[in-house]
Amino acid sequence: MDPPFYGTLIIGGGPAGAGAAVYAARKKLKTLVITEGFGGQSMVSGSIENWIGELSISGIDLAERLRKHVEAQGDIEIKSPERVTKLAEGANCAFEVNTGKGGLYRSKTVIITSGARRRRLYVPGEDKWEGKGLCPLPPRRKHLGP
Repeated sequence: MDPPFYGTLIIGGGPAGAGAAVYAARKKLKTLVITEGFGGQSMVSGSIENWIGELSISGIDLAERLRKHVEAQGDIEIKSPERVTKLAEGANCAFEVNTGKGGLYRSKTVIITSGARRRRLYVPGEDKWEGKGLCPLPPRRKHLGP
């Protein structure tokens, strides 16, 4: 049996993935979203103050709104929580996507919105301050000017 074929396959459920899914559905493309969860890196934020249209929103609330917006589009299939383990070129100019749960999907178009993951410092007190602005310092640069 052949694996299911989609017009668009989106990897990731953060803001970019959710936006891509909504636009694909509006164009009536058979769409699959594969994500470990909606919200992406914003999930660890207590307060997001640069999301246009909201003065302040928690990462959890933003993730929930993204999920609801994607689910409101009737033509989108969602595989979550699920993680892509392999993306390869398949037959007939199509891509094949494998997941950790044994899923195999095909599509002519793959949109990768995997985003980023924050880097942990592993210092005492990090858990207490997580989501409250603690972040690694950039490397020091040598002064090159006069």
